[in-house]
Amino acid sequence: MSTLKLKGSSSGEAEVTVAAAAGTPTITLPTASINLATDGSDGQYLKTNGSGTLSFATPTAGTILKKTYYEIARATWTDSEFPDDDTIPQNDEGVEVFTQAYTPTNTSGCDIWVTAHFHLAETSNIANGFAAGLFISSQTDALQVRSNYQDGTDSYHNGDITIIHKIATWSGARTFSLRASGTNSINYQHHGSGWAGTLYGANQSKSPFIIEEVAT
Repeated sequence: MSTLKLKGSSSGEAEVTVAAAAGTPTITLPTASINLATDGSDGQYLKTNGSGTLSFATPTAGTILKKTYYEIARATWTDSEFPDDDTIPQNDEGVEVFTQAYTPTNTSGCDIWVTAHFHLAETSNIANGFAAGLFISSQTDALQVRSNYQDGTDSYHNGDITIIHKIATWSGARTFSLRASGTNSINYQHHGSGWAGTLYGANQSKSPFIIEEVAT
């Protein structure tokens, strides 16, 4: 490899390294000046006008800046329930069934969108109704709650839950969690009648937990 070193006027140096099998690439500098070290602001990106001019620009509102996919594994637990009233479920109620730490790349100019989809079911008779809530470590109240009800003591109570929630971005790490109530398994499967069980493979039973950073 060959290296071109450019020394600073007072100290330090920058390097441009060419691979041993360099090929024949050409780099053409823009016709207008731009300072990559000081121009632009947090969350902006480098844009070209196609005619030799580079500039920093702000992403259009609604642009997905980053999308990260996580997986919710199947699991079972001993049931514990949210209060059966109109209070907001708290982060010490129900059962924690999933957690995911997240540090936003963009700490301004965007919202965080969370999409979680999963299946709640009984491996033994628990209750006619069940619910799940999305939580974040920076507060005790649930961000959002969804529920399902199926009447009958002979029913194998189960159902899909989808949670979609928007929250303003932040700086540093926080942890999202899902807590369940009135049931005792997540992403267990069914075949015909009967209680939910470990069917079709552990990896194949996982479901999505997606975090998106969306420009505002």
